[in-house]
Amino acid sequence: MHKGTALKRMNKMKKKTIAILLVLVIGMAGVFAANGAPGSAAEAKKINLNTNISAFAAFGLTDFETTLVASDFISLSAFNTATVDEVTFTTVDDMYDFVGGTPVGYLHGINNNIIDIDLGIAITPFTTVDDAGASIPLTLNITEATILATDGTLGTLQNQQIIVSATAADIDLAPASENYEATVTITVTTEA
Repeated sequence: MHKGTALKRMNKMKKKTIAILLVLVIGMAGVFAANGAPGSAAEAKKINLNTNISAFAAFGLTDFETTLVASDFISLSAFNTATVDEVTFTTVDDMYDFVGGTPVGYLHGINNNIIDIDLGIAITPFTTVDDAGASIPLTLNITEATILATDGTLGTLQNQQIIVSATAADIDLAPASENYEATVTITVTTEA
């Protein structure tokens, strides 16, 4: 009988252990059912991110001796540091320097838009305050330029040389003066 009693006790302990384990399993299942099982989609949390990138297109100038390099086109800040809004060109000798064409500066641009940005380039004739009627026609090597659209990198217009020309015949007919001035103007003709 000793063996039978011991066996009964063991069965009773097994039943108690199983009962305790069942209570624990049911209790834990209830906790996880409310919050989702570890690693389940119900437990996953999200942070949604939303932002925008402001569009920009900029153009600038450098003098006739200064070209830009790739690092000047990596950001708007770098570009603005490398370029200026106005360049003053003064001939070394006289107006005859413009016969045949003289480089007066470089045009550059940077663009993060998905469309090209077109620029118009115009020039006034040489005039002087010394003689209101004096005017010497000038021509440009370019009258338009395009800052390319972005295509995974910033769109750019790099080192577009601006050359101004005059004819010797027009210069020969002009009155003498040390105050001749002309202006090259660059404007955006299409916008994003």
